[in-house]
Amino acid sequence: MQNYLRAAGIIISACIFGSFATAQEIKTIFASQCHVTAPGQTAAGGVEWAQTSMGLPSAWSYSGADTRTEVAYEFLSGKDAKSRLGEILPGVSNWSTLSVSGFSGIAGTNGTSAILGVQTATRFWIVLSKGADALNVINSVELERDQKAHWMPRTIPGGLQCVLPYGFAPSRRQSDAYELKFGGFEMNLNVQPPNAGSKFDIKKTVNDKVDSYKKNEAYKDVKVKRDRFREISNGEYAIIDFTEGGRKKQYVYLAGEHQGRGIQFSWVYDRSKPELKMISDRLLLTFKTSNAAVMNGASFTVPGSGLSFETPKPMEAVKNEADFQEWSCFTGGTIITTRVLDNTSRIVDNPQGAQFFVAAAQSQAKDAKDFKSEVKPYVVNGVHGQLVKCTWKNGSTPNVRYGLLVSTLEKMYVLDIMSFENGLAEQVLGSVQLVLGNTDKLGTIRTFVGSQLKVAMMDGVESITEPGDGKDYKSVEIMQYVGPGEGVLSSNLMVTMPERSIDQSKMMKNQVEEVGQAAKAKTKILNEGWGSDSKGTGYWVAYEYEINGVKMEGYSYSYVRGSEVLIQTALYITKDQNARGALQMFMNSYKLND
Repeated sequence: MQNYLRAAGIIISACIFGSFATAQEIKTIFASQCHVTAPGQTAAGGVEWAQTSMGLPSAWSYSGADTRTEVAYEFLSGKDAKSRLGEILPGVSNWSTLSVSGFSGIAGTNGTSAILGVQTATRFWIVLSKGADALNVINSVELERDQKAHWMPRTIPGGLQCVLPYGFAPSRRQSDAYELKFGGFEMNLNVQPPNAGSKFDIKKTVNDKVDSYKKNEAYKDVKVKRDRFREISNGEYAIIDFTEGGRKKQYVYLAGEHQGRGIQFSWVYDRSKPELKMISDRLLLTFKTSNAAVMNGASFTVPGSGLSFETPKPMEAVKNEADFQEWSCFTGGTIITTRVLDNTSRIVDNPQGAQFFVAAAQSQAKDAKDFKSEVKPYVVNGVHGQLVKCTWKNGSTPNVRYGLLVSTLEKMYVLDIMSFENGLAEQVLGSVQLVLGNTDKLGTIRTFVGSQLKVAMMDGVESITEPGDGKDYKSVEIMQYVGPGEGVLSSNLMVTMPERSIDQSKMMKNQVEEVGQAAKAKTKILNEGWGSDSKGTGYWVAYEYEINGVKMEGYSYSYVRGSEVLIQTALYITKDQNARGALQMFMNSYKLND
């Protein structure tokens, strides 16, 4: 029963991640999502107003000397949030709407009592606190994200960027501070006002942070690694391994200056979980500066199409018919439009679509200066397409227009972004996900040995399992199909050694070049970049091999989830649209795992 409760996430633990106002305040994570700091000890139940949730406990309470706090989650099912909170705490006359960890919330007070309700993607959280510390308790509430993840390079406050599944949310406890929590990973970012960085004593700040762990009796077996962090000015970092309450954890702390601002960026996680260790290593590998604006948008899915992406504002339907859909939004000088067209007649393939897009942009900018266009291959979740970038100036104002065009056996997908700011366009583009479906028509759905990952593969293809190199990889399993005159399709699963993290971008470029060398081919990398995935991270490479004057198009997509690295590769010889479209669907079949 105890293991069942742990798995259900009823109460994870009462854990302290830093110093609080009083020794009696305890930070507790409820149902693996709701973080609350309140005085007193936590107990399950004791909440008369709570509604049961499918027979599972879903309510908890704190009992402190001067304050009592009650926490529960419910499913509103169309009920008005304000009315429900009013039933629990009558007499509230002052309601306010607010954002809590990026979710919409509503709060109210009545004397020394306060109540907060927050709707996440899966449930409605309610926190009621009565007593002297009621407002502090309500302000302490933070939530782990539970909406669909988009792992992608994200611009975050302070002019920084790294690969994350969600954007940061402003902290409600401190100005110029931001927080992000997901899947047991807890991140904090502090950005000092402009020009305050010159007053920021970086070395002392890092020293003080290290001392706070070494001198705190709650932390055992503290080990510290320090070094320069060269991605930001005067940057330093400390990686602190420690044990708290019998759990092995790691705290990573970065400090430095950027654009006249003092930056403090940190995260803490359970070191016993390899998948969290890989996330931490990936953050360090992908952290860099960025001049792009922060886009805290929401995910949008074109109905019935399998196409989704993030936008700074909700998309609105322009046309929604069986064979043609168009959606758009306008925000602050940026217009985002997506179109999904029936393509069963193969009227428009990717190169033709790119030519039409450039012509349209030229017509739009006919009186402008310095018009330039560039067309490169692009890969979305294993599916190849074309990316068009057009730039020009109206007077001294720069303009960009990006077009992503993906042509498949059934549909033509177009994402059209016009903006004064290419950073926003890049972020929308980097969030795109595509699920083609119809994998039931493609051979056999296969799983790898000892893994839950699935891909579609042609019938009759056998898999080969080999030991890894013993350094980076524990094992390698290969499935490969060769179609004479058509191309090559392969699905490779590599399992990494314990606590071994992989630099995806470096790994992918090395693999493409090593395969080319083995085949004695001339290799040319045409484009590469991070993909967007829900449960893992993607990185793709588009390239060309030339052997004895014969050129082959190549697309490889890596998908890393935990200790498993899946690489999907398609090499095209044929120009036949049916054969190429089938290989696209095989490449995209790994999305069965999302």
